[in-house]
Formats: sequence, structure tokens, C-alpha cells
Amino acid sequence: NEQAIFIKSTAQLNKQQNQDANFRHLKTQALVFDNTPLEEVVFALNRKFGSEVYLANETLKACQLSGKFEQKSLASVLTIIEATLTDLEIEKEDDGYALKGNCNQ
Repeated sequence: NEQAIFIKSTAQLNKQQNQDANFRHLKTQALVFDNTPLEEVVFALNRKFGSEVYLANETLKACQLSGKFEQKSLASVLTIIEATLTDLEIEKEDDGYALKGNCNQ
């Protein structure tokens, strides 16, 4: 669970603990969220699926999600997120998926 960080300005390679619970998703085929801010959830989804999921408003950044998604498609994960966060709507748009509304759980 470590990662290497290259600092270009000093040409140094530093080793540190990896804080991203989903860094091994390519190997495990799972995404795990534990009270994870929605902004980080969106980042993980875009990285895993090569998609364009985005938050339509800034207030959604602080919303949190917990759950484990194993071998699920992007559509399945988004459907589950929408059902979990009851005031959240996910809309398919030309440039991806927009998360809109609020995040009452």
C-alpha cells in the first residue's frame, strides 16, 4: 500500500503510504467507499471507467458515500448511488453524466 512520488523540481523519488482505498481497483475490480466525499467518488469512477461523471453544483462535493462495488458497470454504480442519495439525480448528457440536486441520505 505504498506509492512513489517523483518531485520534478528536485529530481527526488519519495516513498509514502497510499491513502487512496481504490488504487488497486484494476486488479481487484472493486471500488470501496467509506464515508468518502462525492468529489472523490466521482474521481474514482472517472479513473476506473474512463468516463466523464461530474458534479453539477459545488454543494455536492461534501456529500459522503459508503459502499462496495464489485465488478459493476458504470451504469449500475450510478443507479445505486442515485438510489442511496435520495435527493440526487443523475442525468445522461452529451458530455457525460451530471450529478444534480442534493445528497440527503
